[in-house]
Amino acid sequence: MMVTRCRFLDPGTRFAFDCQPQIAARAAVRVAVAAEQEVAMTRPFTMRFLGLLLAGSLAVVGCGGEDEVTVPAPTATLTPTPTPTPTPAATAFLIPVLPDAPLLDRVNFAGAVSADGRVVVGVSASASGNQAFRWTVDGELQALGMLPEYTGSSQAFAVSADGSVVVGESLKQDGTTGRAFVWTAESGIQPLGELPDWVTSSQASGVSADGLTVVGVAVGHDPNYVGEKTLCFYWTAEEGFHLFGDFLPAAAVGTQCRAYGISGNGQVVVGEARYDIVNLQPALEGFRFTRDTGLVPLGFVDPQNPQSSAACASATGGVIGGLSFTTQGDLTFGSPMRWSTTVGPTWLLYGGLGETRAVSADGTHMAGGAADGGTAFVWDVDNGYRNLYGLLMESGLDQGLEGHSPISVYGMSGDGHVVVGSAIDGRGNVRAFSVRLP
Repeated sequence: MMVTRCRFLDPGTRFAFDCQPQIAARAAVRVAVAAEQEVAMTRPFTMRFLGLLLAGSLAVVGCGGEDEVTVPAPTATLTPTPTPTPTPAATAFLIPVLPDAPLLDRVNFAGAVSADGRVVVGVSASASGNQAFRWTVDGELQALGMLPEYTGSSQAFAVSADGSVVVGESLKQDGTTGRAFVWTAESGIQPLGELPDWVTSSQASGVSADGLTVVGVAVGHDPNYVGEKTLCFYWTAEEGFHLFGDFLPAAAVGTQCRAYGISGNGQVVVGEARYDIVNLQPALEGFRFTRDTGLVPLGFVDPQNPQSSAACASATGGVIGGLSFTTQGDLTFGSPMRWSTTVGPTWLLYGGLGETRAVSADGTHMAGGAADGGTAFVWDVDNGYRNLYGLLMESGLDQGLEGHSPISVYGMSGDGHVVVGSAIDGRGNVRAFSVRLP
């Protein structure tokens, strides 16, 4: 069983836009974007002050006559006004495909970006199949390769804050079995740790800011239980793998747990896990996991549609992005969600289609999309929900995407100003993009 969420790659064919097996299948509908609904939520504020000490003299006046004197004040040292850092210009451009990509299959996807927005990772077509890549704003484009015995394809899902550690999945030729990998410039592509023998497939989907903690999914037949299990994991070099299951008892058949992201500090894991079985199908709920609390449910925005998922977390895990289901008329679909420790789950846009897939370090910026051209969005606490393509058109930056319409954002820089993802043109060609927001 292939564990990939199919966020980018459809092994054996070419590329897919999105195919979360349990949730997105129910969300494969198109709805008109409803009017934006104002959502009350709190946010942290960071105040910055610039101090300036002015020099002068202090007049001390006596009682009159010869006692009246003026005492010079001590010479004060001026605190120089720091030279402001120039704001980088707003830009939008396509990220190049690997140079050996076939002429008729020059497609790629961007899956994540470093904290400073200068390193992008994802998957690109190549002469040897779809392959994970790493690209820098200096123009360096590097194929990351594939693992031995897993030479069908590879894809990168996440990158550390400084861009030096990349994690993802390498697939066998049949496209049904994968192996989680970690890549560094020093070691190249390597299998992630030593999994139990009964694990048949794995995927690394998130990494902490320092690159030391990796999260993902492992699938196999645990000999202690009946049936195949899909388990979440977190991994460190010192401790190896820690596997954990869903909200049901461990003995329940068909465990379903998928970890998709991790907070920057490496303390909070987020994803989706089974909490019930409805009509023989797993009912999934977004979760927040720490070593101290274990698996904690995030809840649902719409209690009448109790399914949700979590995809990304802020630096401390206090803000989480994902989706929660809703119904409009006869249509039931996933809609972008924001969860916080102070407010809980809320819509980013009531009636919006898609998922929140990226969040800034402080949780004040978010982004995501669905599976259709033009559905990519950005959100922040000051401006609310905005369609990304509309924003680019307003600022004249859409020309940089060369006729491609953004499908979804998958990665965001730490300050929330750079977003990366995938865009599609009128002929169905999909390309990775990077945008520095105006």
